[in-house]
Amino acid sequence: MIKHLIIGLLCGLPFLVHAQERSKKPTRGLAFGLFAHTNGVGAEVQYHVYRDGLDFVAGLSLASLRHPQQLKIESAYADQGGKRYFYDKKNYGFVLAPTFGISKVLIGRDDYSRINVRTTLSGGPVLGILKPYYLEVAIPFNGNQAYVEVDKYDANLYNFTNIVGEADYLLGIGELSVVPGINGKFATMVDFAGKNDLIRAVELSLYGTLFVRPFDLMDLTEDKSFYLGGQIAILFGDKW
Repeated sequence: MIKHLIIGLLCGLPFLVHAQERSKKPTRGLAFGLFAHTNGVGAEVQYHVYRDGLDFVAGLSLASLRHPQQLKIESAYADQGGKRYFYDKKNYGFVLAPTFGISKVLIGRDDYSRINVRTTLSGGPVLGILKPYYLEVAIPFNGNQAYVEVDKYDANLYNFTNIVGEADYLLGIGELSVVPGINGKFATMVDFAGKNDLIRAVELSLYGTLFVRPFDLMDLTEDKSFYLGGQIAILFGDKW
């Protein structure tokens, strides 16, 4: 009787170990990342809920957004201490984007593969944030003499002949304006961590952002309402 009981316990041990391993399977994940996209750079945080089928993912990102035709040029006052500046730039642009989506594993981690590949489809509202672009400009007052003043760029007042260069980046921080919109993203994440409780991944994405009106980045140059581009992110985090 005892002999049969011992044999039964030994035979059932692998199933108990497997059940314990399954109970320890991560069900949550949190990752932080830095990314570069077609029109700027940014940082993000992602929260994952892992299920047997489709997983849930929520994220929050903050990124810079520049106009595709933005160009930095030399100042006409370069030999007098003038600094390079962005031609026709009216505002700095940033995008705050909360996202919600679903994720599915394409290639799972197993004894033969140490990587995990998943795709994600996500989207959500965005807040486009505009900060005025300030310049140092030359104001004539007596013949060929001029003094330097700081002002927001205005194509009706300033051009190549009287722009000295960029002013302090932080000027205008109290004059922010907001343009709402929506965002969508399709991503493929390749996780190289080699362990189920870590996230060490590269994510490649295609995104589209649509604002309710043209995002006012430039003055004479036509602004866009819709931005389409690619993105590459590096993510680090843990699962539990």
